[in-house]
Amino acid sequence: MSAGVPVLKPLQVVRALEALGFAEVRQRGSHKQLRHPDGRGTTVPVHQGPDISPSLLRNIARDDGLPFEAVVQAAVAAENTVAEPNARGCYCGLWDTHPEVLERRGVPRGYCGLCRVCGRPRHLRHFPGAAPATLAWCDWHYRRVALTHPSAPLGCLLWLAVAAGLVFLLRWLGRA
Repeated sequence: MSAGVPVLKPLQVVRALEALGFAEVRQRGSHKQLRHPDGRGTTVPVHQGPDISPSLLRNIARDDGLPFEAVVQAAVAAENTVAEPNARGCYCGLWDTHPEVLERRGVPRGYCGLCRVCGRPRHLRHFPGAAPATLAWCDWHYRRVALTHPSAPLGCLLWLAVAAGLVFLLRWLGRA
């Protein structure tokens, strides 16, 4: 590892690039593609677990036409702006600690973000299931996913009940 280069997770690099003006334009598999309004773009691999190597970070900085040190500094600064969810599960506390982050994203006061599903300003929560996800959804979409997604606790029970009902129905029809 290069001396003085912090070990960064992929999402830290994505946050750093967003702080430098880049926006996610699409995601293909586990690769996020980001583009700057002036046309520069890059791809960041967001795999589960592995860190971004210093050489890959240098390549990302070179693709973006940015000094390597600027990307590292933005990543360290972005890491310090991550808020913890409050008792409700949303991130409204970010208005008290780092309002510039929400203002830069265009979030109106009184809300903690924009829903990734409907795009409207709402109070946001993260994916309710056992699988980690970086998506933030409004309460309505969160509750819908919590009740229907197979990896969410209640969704798992719902799908098990559906499967048990189908087995019962098939056995009952087999007797008739």
